[in-house]
Amino acid sequence: MGIFFIILIIIFLCWPWITKWLRGYMARRAEDMVRRMAGMPSRKEEQKRRREQERQQKRNGFSAGSTRGRNRASTNGKDTDSIRSMQEYAEDVEFTETKEYSETEIIEDDGKGNRRVYRESQVSDAEYIEIKK
Repeated sequence: MGIFFIILIIIFLCWPWITKWLRGYMARRAEDMVRRMAGMPSRKEEQKRRREQERQQKRNGFSAGSTRGRNRASTNGKDTDSIRSMQEYAEDVEFTETKEYSETEIIEDDGKGNRRVYRESQVSDAEYIEIKK
């Protein structure tokens, strides 16, 4: 019985740290779930990729103690990665809507003389022109 009270007192005293850890754990899980749904790599995969890039930069002559290498890796590395990915996936396209619409009309009658009309219209097709440089 005494051990139970000691464990209970320890849990009571450590409760702020326990809740902080649980909130962080749940936030990390939620972030991983959102990343997975968006098709992005998980945080672990991103950390592995970052470590591998740092290893390659060290092999290419950038030392960890060098401020020039550190600044170049921290600022330009992120910018060039984002620019490279944008150039890789981006397409310059001009979209124009066609005049062909499909429309659905729903009439709801509640029996008391009140009518509700729901109309939905949607473009069925779009034309586009690809812009190449």
